[in-house]
Amino acid sequence: MALPRDYKSKLWQYFNLLDPNFHPPKYPGHQSACCKICNAILNVGKGRSGLATHIRHHEKNDAGAKAYEEQKRANKRKMELSLHAIPKKQPKDRDRDILDATVCWVIEENVPFNMVEKRSFRQMCTSLLSVAPVMTSSQIRNEIKCLGDVCKEAVQKELSNRHFALTTDHWTSPNNETYGCLTAHYILDSQLKRCVLHFEIHHGTTTGNALFSNLVQVFDSYQFEFSHILAITTDTTGNMNTFGRRLAENGVVHLYCIDHNLHLTSKLAFDDSNLPDAENAMKAARSQIEFFNSSTQAMEKLLNMQKTTRSGQKSLKLIQDVKTRWWSTWKMVQRLVQLTPSIDALIYGNQVKATALTHTQKLVLAEIESLLAPMAKAQMTLEGDKYPTISSVPFLIWKLRENLKARMATNNEEAFSASTRHLAQQMYLDFVERRYGDGSTVFHDNYVLGRQQRYISLHKIVIVAAFLDPRFKNLHPFVPETDRPKVHAYVVTLMQAVAVPSGNDPESRGKESTTEGTKESDIPSMNIPNNQETNMLFVEDSDSLFEELVSEPPGQENASVVDHTTLLCETELNRYKSIRPIHHRHDPLKWWSTNSVQFPLLSTLALRYLAIPATSASSERLWSRASNIITKSRTQLEGHVVADLIMLKENGHILKEHAESIYGRVRLLPTVYEEVEEQEKDIEE
Repeated sequence: MALPRDYKSKLWQYFNLLDPNFHPPKYPGHQSACCKICNAILNVGKGRSGLATHIRHHEKNDAGAKAYEEQKRANKRKMELSLHAIPKKQPKDRDRDILDATVCWVIEENVPFNMVEKRSFRQMCTSLLSVAPVMTSSQIRNEIKCLGDVCKEAVQKELSNRHFALTTDHWTSPNNETYGCLTAHYILDSQLKRCVLHFEIHHGTTTGNALFSNLVQVFDSYQFEFSHILAITTDTTGNMNTFGRRLAENGVVHLYCIDHNLHLTSKLAFDDSNLPDAENAMKAARSQIEFFNSSTQAMEKLLNMQKTTRSGQKSLKLIQDVKTRWWSTWKMVQRLVQLTPSIDALIYGNQVKATALTHTQKLVLAEIESLLAPMAKAQMTLEGDKYPTISSVPFLIWKLRENLKARMATNNEEAFSASTRHLAQQMYLDFVERRYGDGSTVFHDNYVLGRQQRYISLHKIVIVAAFLDPRFKNLHPFVPETDRPKVHAYVVTLMQAVAVPSGNDPESRGKESTTEGTKESDIPSMNIPNNQETNMLFVEDSDSLFEELVSEPPGQENASVVDHTTLLCETELNRYKSIRPIHHRHDPLKWWSTNSVQFPLLSTLALRYLAIPATSASSERLWSRASNIITKSRTQLEGHVVADLIMLKENGHILKEHAESIYGRVRLLPTVYEEVEEQEKDIEE
């Protein structure tokens, strides 16, 4: 029968109202309706709630019913939004959110997966919500796998058509499995970003050829090309030489970790054989430290004594060095020299039965601390990954070489004893002959190879990065005057490649060069800020490392002009050379962001090459985080699960950016782990 005029609900398009003459009601006032989808007879005498419930059952198998329900929910959300109301969650949405929150908790707190199956966890959940869903470890594992896949896809979207640099390293876990990793570094919105590109169990050997094959597989899985890579920074082990040659064959720059190289030089101070006539000062120092660290009573007395000898300062513990840990020998000696008055007070007061250091040993240890301090501060500065580091390498290498040379002299006002001068000489020879040469020439077309085919020079791209950093642009005094024209000429070559991009340039595909037809008069005037704030994380008292930068180098003549593009490149280069350097504590990335219009080609190069990390510290840090995941209670974790956990922990900023577009909905994500610079902390407790 026809619907009455007041029956205006869209729900009636799915029902026919039955004539009571042919379908008499069972009770007075009742009326029947027939479903058009399944022909079911329903009673509508007391409202339409029964019809609405019935049509929801057809949502899964009828397109019209599904569209009706979706529109009804959309209208409800719109009304709630207009009223600023908080909608009541449906049971399935509530259970999904609880599962998401539990997964985040497991990821962030390194909780065993089977914790959700324990009775205590269930009691806690039901005390908060009596109808809390029952979760299993397999659910948690599946959710982590799903999030891990989303994270990898987010990394692919983040790095697609972008230049980035890499670090790589390998590590053996507590359950004797070898893991390999790749961290990517790039500049976005005037900030240096990093992410984990790959973290997985490495099967088979770790030869250079095997490492290169693994890199190819990773890039194939992401559909990246080698032209994306600016450089790869690795440690200095022998297999990395073969790995570097394979990279060079494919046009990729291979760099040694600067901190590894500096550590190999500073490690000479670890051995008393390099300290003749020093009364075995290093052995005596370690013996004294071991005595206090192995006795809780002696350590307690040392802490109490410092309240008198170091009044008003926090009591400190002694530090034992580790031969493989960067700058730990300097830290050990520095702390021991600092606490020697307290230790002597205990020994000469007969409070502890330890052997006191002799006058000669104390003198040598103080000199060793002074000798190693510049190298340790340089290493700490280069370990950061929130600010450019590669550009400061040439200057710091020059600074450290000059420092070692000065420490060898006998006519210096701060002349060392004969023992320490011998150590300085051994370190200088190692530095020059096995690491970075004597500095007479620093810009080479190819690497200079030393013993065992090791690099004993900086790659030319490192010198270019220094020039592209407005703090070091003068290349003075760390690049000889005879090398500077070569650097400028090579930079012009790189600028020409940017001005007329090749098809292999990932950031230039589909773009046209903007330099053609540009006149010098069209370029706006310079606007160089003088009071920029910095977000640099230099170590304390690092100003002394950069004091020589205040002097100005002699001017350089312009190179010859070849064509219009070359003219534009050289004009831009000369204008850049003519400006004053900024202070070494200013942020070069912010400077380039401000002046990118004035230097379009150079800024493009700078925002590529300044992303290269000077060390492999980013990869090294992953191992400490992985050791927090693979605990004694989680030694059975599969390699791919560990990889997903690391990816989710380290790539929070990328997940936050891309997860919704990939996942299809807003969901709870693990805590966003920003790129926090983790400096080694003093052991104070």
